[in-house]
Amino acid sequence: MGTRALNKSILFVVNVDWFFESHRLSLAERAISEGYSVHIACKDTGRLEFFRKLGIQAHSLNFTRSKQNIWQNFFTLVGLLFLYRVNQKSAW
Repeated sequence: MGTRALNKSILFVVNVDWFFESHRLSLAERAISEGYSVHIACKDTGRLEFFRKLGIQAHSLNFTRSKQNIWQNFFTLVGLLFLYRVNQKSAW
């Protein structure tokens, strides 16, 4: 990551919030310290408010972890596209 990250954003997409906390939180905290706007899109299992308090913009997205369902995958993709489009104006 560069020393100057003005108007730069990172979006982490993971299936559940606790996975992000255990595997990517330190990376997100470093990005914030270097000036990045950090977003996470994942299924909320109760940790999103914790992330928001850390300065991470948390977005709830309904991922499934079990059966492969083409329609659920499609709606997840649509949700990601909508999230990107809505936040596109905020320097993504």
